[in-house]
Amino acid sequence: MDGDPKARLLACAMRIVSEDGIESLSLRAIARRAGVSHGAPLRHFPGRAALLSAVAAEGYRTLAAERDRAVDACGASSTAAERLHAAALAYVGFAVENRGLHELMSREDLLLPTDPLLSEVSRAFFEEAVGLVVARQEEEGWHQGVDSRLLTAALWAALQGFAHLWLIGSIARASRSTSLEDALRVALAAFDLAPKSEN
Repeated sequence: MDGDPKARLLACAMRIVSEDGIESLSLRAIARRAGVSHGAPLRHFPGRAALLSAVAAEGYRTLAAERDRAVDACGASSTAAERLHAAALAYVGFAVENRGLHELMSREDLLLPTDPLLSEVSRAFFEEAVGLVVARQEEEGWHQGVDSRLLTAALWAALQGFAHLWLIGSIARASRSTSLEDALRVALAAFDLAPKSEN
């Protein structure tokens, strides 16, 4: 393979999960896409779970970058509520646009939770989210007295659940609405993630 073989295998795995979903992501399929022997991936990753963990770690990096761009776009004079709202929008947007990758990132049964890189990037992603929550709590007394980490976890669960139900069509069927924008606006208000000006 040209260039870094490990990086090329990882790139091929990411394309497969994005185009064909998790179920199509086997070591054989990755090797075929990369144009190498079936045993080549095992020279760089000890098994499928290790390779999938590397893909998930890259997913967290991508998601964090998208969230940071969204938060930065709010501007220096933005409120903590506006920044948290932007981060929530970025999270759901990433999930909808990267369905296979986002699903993989939450499939601990397919990953190595103790993988050092995956642990590092997923923990960093959560800590940044905690920082956004703490900023809003301190700025406006939002959910004052509530543990910041538990609050962040609850909001993450709410966003994760919304994204999943939207992607499988349950929200559209139940609400009889096909507008993601409308459904997400109502959801963020219900989750108390919308800035006061939007409530």
